[in-house]
Amino acid sequence: MTSSPQSAKADIAFGANQLPRPPRLALFGKARIMRAIVVLSLFTYYWVIGRMYDDVVAPKFFFGSFEANPTNEIWIQYALLTVSALAIPTRVVKFSSMFIWLSTLLLLIPATSLSNHQSSDPSALIMMYAGAWTVYVLANVYPKIGLFEKLIPTHRFEINLVALCMVSISVLSLLAIHVGGRVSFSFLDVYDIRFDFNYSLYFPLNYLLPFAAGPLAGFIMTGALVKRNWVIGGYCMLAGLLFFGLSSHKALMFYPLLAVAGYLIIINKSGIIYFTWGLIALSLSTIYSSGLIEIVLGSSFANRFVFVPAQIHYFFFREFDEIGFQYWAESRVGLGFFSSNLPIDSVNYIGKVMTGDISVGANTGWIANGYMNAGAAGIATYAVLLSIIVYAIDVLGRRFGYAFVGGAFLVPMANLINSIDLLAGILTGGLGILFAIFFIVVRPMQVDGR
Repeated sequence: MTSSPQSAKADIAFGANQLPRPPRLALFGKARIMRAIVVLSLFTYYWVIGRMYDDVVAPKFFFGSFEANPTNEIWIQYALLTVSALAIPTRVVKFSSMFIWLSTLLLLIPATSLSNHQSSDPSALIMMYAGAWTVYVLANVYPKIGLFEKLIPTHRFEINLVALCMVSISVLSLLAIHVGGRVSFSFLDVYDIRFDFNYSLYFPLNYLLPFAAGPLAGFIMTGALVKRNWVIGGYCMLAGLLFFGLSSHKALMFYPLLAVAGYLIIINKSGIIYFTWGLIALSLSTIYSSGLIEIVLGSSFANRFVFVPAQIHYFFFREFDEIGFQYWAESRVGLGFFSSNLPIDSVNYIGKVMTGDISVGANTGWIANGYMNAGAAGIATYAVLLSIIVYAIDVLGRRFGYAFVGGAFLVPMANLINSIDLLAGILTGGLGILFAIFFIVVRPMQVDGR
């Protein structure tokens, strides 16, 4: 029995499909190259800020009780950093990826450096890593159970940016009246002004100012980028400068820029890598600068931005291990069931321990506040709540665009990492209002554009 020419050709074709393919050079695949770049970037940042700590922070800036006391047992630090570098997303698209990158760059790597260069408690470092990664993992588990999945995706929407700008202008005007029109843009004089300014704030300006200059400014700036409204974008930059000049709070000047950075990080495939190397370049500039530039970069960037937040975390862990947990005694959430055993507010108590000055407020983020209130259980509780918030931002991103939503939420979420308690951030820090703005001000358009 002979086969037809057609069947013979089919057999040849079938056999050809069964031949083993040449092995791919997976070692040089795009995914592996990106992973290698991420690992290199994170370790370079770790090494550079370690040099910055030894050369600039420890010998010259004593705010925060910094000291040069390196440890010989660094395997825990390198193990945590290595695992994070191998597990962290190579590209930021959703806000959950942005969150773990921000946590790594703003808190975990500086805390790792302090654990190495001044022998800070490694158990506290482990809890910081565990808290941040728990939020990221849970935020990526929730899609599996369909949480918040009923929101309909739409990338066509309208934003009433003018109305939001009027709110910003109103708060700016109220602030100018409050300080009598006094403006100072000097980075060197801010601490001579800030304490008196903070104590002079009254209701409702003490709530309106951080909201208008923070979450609202980030939303307006990102909305202006989406709608290509450069006039409103320019106003937002100018308003940030004026908020700083009138209040002496330097961070308010950079919040619109931070929102722009968040937007660009998401729309660019390698945006987070560029951001990381920007921090590396700024760290190198701090190390090799001199004179006034060294003072400004050393004080504002190396000391205040990079290392002080991580140092405050370590002080919270150490002090409340000794004092005892507070169980939200300073918050209305505690419902008065517990009373604080501190003579003053916790932020001023830690500030006094760190600097000797009772007027210094050592504000810190959700991890340290969670530990202060209930130890590891407090961190776990906050991690679950924060993971739901991060996932809700991811869902909004799928509806309105990840870059728009990610840039808008970057400012309040960055503050949650290093500067404000989670519950305070939701209730008084503007995070809850920012969610409301997305449902009130951002209006989805119909298919026909109406």
